[in-house]
Formats: sequence, C-alpha cells, structure tokens
Amino acid sequence: MIIMTATKNFFIALWRLIKLYFIFVGMIVTFSVVLIIMAFSSLDFDFLNYSQRDEPVKKHQPIGDFLVEVDLRGFVYDHYDLKTFDELLYLWRDLANNSLTSLRSLEKQIEELAARTRVKGVLFHIHSNLVINTNFAADLIKPMAKLAAKKPLYFYGDHYQGAVNYLIGSGDRIALAPQGDVMLPSATMVTYLLGNLMKRVGVGMDVIKAGDYKSADFFLTQIGQPERLHMTSVQESLEQVIFDLMVASRKSQQIADRDIKKWLNQQSFNDKSALKTKLVTDISHYQNFKDSLAKSQGLKWYDYETIIWPKSSKDQEAAQDSEKALVSLERALPKEITSLFNKGDGVEEDEDAVGYLSYSGTISLDHQKSSDEDITEVQVAKDVEFMLAKDRVKAVVVRINSPGGGVLASELIWHHLKRLADVKPMVVYIDNMAASGGYYMASAAHKIIARPSAITGSIGVLFLRPHLAQMAKRYG
Repeated sequence: MIIMTATKNFFIALWRLIKLYFIFVGMIVTFSVVLIIMAFSSLDFDFLNYSQRDEPVKKHQPIGDFLVEVDLRGFVYDHYDLKTFDELLYLWRDLANNSLTSLRSLEKQIEELAARTRVKGVLFHIHSNLVINTNFAADLIKPMAKLAAKKPLYFYGDHYQGAVNYLIGSGDRIALAPQGDVMLPSATMVTYLLGNLMKRVGVGMDVIKAGDYKSADFFLTQIGQPERLHMTSVQESLEQVIFDLMVASRKSQQIADRDIKKWLNQQSFNDKSALKTKLVTDISHYQNFKDSLAKSQGLKWYDYETIIWPKSSKDQEAAQDSEKALVSLERALPKEITSLFNKGDGVEEDEDAVGYLSYSGTISLDHQKSSDEDITEVQVAKDVEFMLAKDRVKAVVVRINSPGGGVLASELIWHHLKRLADVKPMVVYIDNMAASGGYYMASAAHKIIARPSAITGSIGVLFLRPHLAQMAKRYG
C-alpha cells in the first residue's frame, strides 16, 4: 500500500512538472511565432519589384526650376548603434525590403534640398512601413521647419502613426489617402504582476534592496505605492514630452495648445475626422495630389534619388556650403551637445578635438557578458586609456543608453570614467535611457545632459534570490 501511494505521488508530481514544462515551452514558442509573423507580415513578396530594383536607375538633370519628391520608408536608424532585438528585427526586415534609412543621411538630404535654389517645392511620401522613434523624429523637427521656411513643403501618407506625426507638422499641405487614418503618439506604462503565478508553482523570492523606488514588479501580487508613484511620474513626464513635441512640430501653423491637447486625448482619427480637426489639409490619392501641386506651380516632379545635381551654379555653391557643415558625419556629435565646444566633427589630425565615446546595452563584467553588445569594464578601460593617451583630445563626450546592470561592473566602469574626468572635461549625454548602473556611469561626468524623453534615475541596489524549496517539495 505504501509503495502504491509513493508511486501514485511520484506520477502526480511528474505529470505536474510535465504540464509546467509545456506551459513555459508553449509560451516561448508562441512568442517566437508571433515575432516571426510580425516580421514576415511586413516583407514585400512581389518578386517583380525585387527584379526591378536590380535594374539601373535612370538619372535626370532637370533644366530650370523643378519639384522634388522624397520617399520615406522602412526603418530609420542611427549610426551610433543598432543593438536591441527590436532594432535588429527591423534591420533584417527592412534590408529585405531595400528600405533602410540613416538618420544622418536624411538630415543631409533635408539640408541639401533647403540649399538648392531651383527646387521650388518638396513632397515627402510617407510610406506605411516607415518606423522612426521619438528621439529621431524630434531631431528632424527643426531641419524640417528650416526647409519649410525656404520653400513649400508637402506630405502625403495613407497612415500617419506615432512619432511620424512630428515630421509632418511643418507641411504647408498634409495629404491623407481616402480611408487612411492618423494615430497620434501616446505614453503607456505596462507592468506584469506574476506574484500569484510564482506562488502557485512554489517559487519564492528573497529581496534585498536599497531605495524605495528600486523594485522588480514582476514578482509582486499588487503594485505598491512607490511603484505607482514611479509609473505615474514617468507617464506624466512622457505625456508632457509628447505635447511639447507636437507643439514644436506645428509651430508654423499656430495651432492653439488646447486644440493639440484635444488631438492627443482623442488620439485616433479616420480621414474625415483628421480633416475636420485640421490634422491634415487634404484627402486625396497620391497621383492626384502630385498632379494638382505640379499644375498649380507649372513645374515638373523629379525623384530625389534620380537627380543629377548641377556641377557649377549657385545651387552647387550653396550645396557645398551645406556639405562643409556635414563633414565626417560618422563622428558628428548629438545636436544637444555640439554647442558646448568650439570644435566637433571633421577636425584635422593636428587640431585639438573633442573625444566621443558611445555605450549602449546592459552593464556586465567582461567574463559574464551575454553578448558582444554589453557594456563591460574591460571595454571602458581600453576606451579611457585611449582618450588619456591622445593629447589633442581636450574634452570628452560620453553617450549612454543603458538600463543598468551588475553592481560590481557599474562600480568599476564609474571608476574608469572618473579617472578620465579627473584629467579632461567630460560631459555625458543620456540618449534614450540611463537608469540604475547607467546613471551611476553618468555621475562621473562634470555635466549630464539628457533628451527630454530620456528615462533616468532608478538609483539604488536590488538583489533577487529565488528559492525553490516549495517547488521541489511539491513536485519532487
């Protein structure tokens, strides 16, 4: 009888473990399938289009004044880094679509179009697969406004979503396709509370922390007051950033603040409501919109990619002046910090220079890193030694985009950066995030500058140690 009972308990425990195993495996498989479907849903399987792309593009040299159309599609990336899984997913997808755009090359295009005196109007065709994050779109608000101040600026799209709405605000006319829609950006905070699930399977968690706002919500059964205050604070801050960017992008249209707040509260618009609320100025098909603009100005359209720009003219001189301001783009500093120094990009080898270091990823010890994209103490030490050895580097800018990581690794990295800051002026630029150990890194600098939308803080220490005694007792 005792043997039968023990055997029965063993098989019950075994069955529970098998069910638990398949639950976790099922979640992982489902998540992977969803990601694959999302990626492939955006791929263009029109093989005729792929064969056409291989054909040489016919170039044109316009005579007299003309209009220029620019296609904006795919993933807009920054040369500083492409390191998160989402970014790599978009990169793979858009390389297949031949639709990958560098933020710096896009800025260069806008500068060039503004400088060309024979270009009498610019139309940006916003394709539905355009992906641009808030920070990059914010970087383009001023260049777009400068372009609009020099010549008519037009936008066309069948779907304006999220940060794309910051790009189109400077347009003299903003057209939307019939049955198209507008989705304005919003700030949403989501947290997953898995405490009850962990209790159900017999997993406990020992927590050691310093700092009221330092927490890992996933092992909780309900959101505590510090966590709620933290989430509310971040959301309110992001909502203010969204509002400020919408105001800045629509500055030339003199839209009242109360109307922009109404837009953001409603968030979603179909073609008719977008036209009624003045989010767009036209409802039209693309070709009809282009033809009407060409007819009104009596000029011909040319695709930006097909234009052979004149070799010698006032246009060329203006373009050359623009080029001088964009020398060595791969070494260009973020715009928020270039004003701090007299010299930035494009310096000669014998000139004084500002050093630039960029760190993006999770902080970890070198022997514990999970990928080559982690920020490690070994990597930072080498960079610091390099900057210290260069006498012509008179100051250093450090760009940080990190959620934090290991305590010891953060301490060692701070120590290395502090050695550099003790010798040369150092400014830290927080891009998307510098939280926890990321902010600890930043604290070594003489000055810290952050984007308005950056998430930072989360000061403190958090150790989590799971204990599985109940799970082992329950399932054997």
